Amino acid sequence: MRKVKAGKVIAPYNYRNWYAEFCGDTDDTGGFYLFLWKDKEQKNSVEGYNYLLFWDVTEEDVNRQLQELYIEIAWDNSSV
Repeated sequence: MRKVKAGKVIAPYNYRNWYAEFCGDTDDTGGFYLFLWKDKEQKNSVEGYNYLLFWDVTEEDVNRQLQELYIEIAWDNSSV
């Protein structure tokens, strides 16, 4: 799976400043994944960290899930 882009959640308030990472490649994963971690440093930890996971077969479908939950993300300019 290759990383496509990263950023921070700006809304809603209870997820504000969570780290977001959107990745996927339909050739090897069969879909797209959006991970939200409460703390970027905890994303590689195996011990009880807070995260959310969204998955679907298209990027548009993942974005639709976010819209339904009113989640807004500010993507980094350096993201690919």
